[in-house]
Amino acid sequence: MWPFKKKNEGSGQVDLEKVGRVLYAEHLAPFDTFCRSYTNDREQFLNSYREEHEGMGKDPSTLELLYAFGSREGSLLLVDWHGEENEGEIDEFIEERIGQGITWTHTAALRSSVPEESQRDGRFIQRLLGSIDQDLRLIGKRLLLFDLPWDSYIIMPVSEAAFATLMEMGPGFFKAPSMLK
Repeated sequence: MWPFKKKNEGSGQVDLEKVGRVLYAEHLAPFDTFCRSYTNDREQFLNSYREEHEGMGKDPSTLELLYAFGSREGSLLLVDWHGEENEGEIDEFIEERIGQGITWTHTAALRSSVPEESQRDGRFIQRLLGSIDQDLRLIGKRLLLFDLPWDSYIIMPVSEAAFATLMEMGPGFFKAPSMLK
């Protein structure tokens, strides 16, 4: 049984072990070790993952723990709410993560239509994430966003099948770029 619960989870039960296994399918052995470590010795676990769980406190939510694992594995990218520090950093991360180049048709069109000085205004990033998701859909991928109450976007490219499964299995844990306000 999965040892973690989402804070303020309500009465609905979500099989979070399955969520983690879909999310980190390519890292199952380290994910199992991560879970056992948290279950067996929480204090040692928190010391070991101090950098990833900074600011989470001694009782991190399941989603925060999933973030901590993905961060350590390099599976996620944290982007400030203002937008990219360096233009194209999200594109580069995704290409490296999925192991292939992408024709960024929608993304390039959006970038060229917005003056560079307006690309860190906090609104552009939401449009950018949407255009990145459109480009990923052309190759059978989607952009998954972790729904953490932070002043950043936590993103991860996943297959369309994994995206659909995760959105169904973990309502309230993840968002699509189209769900951003």
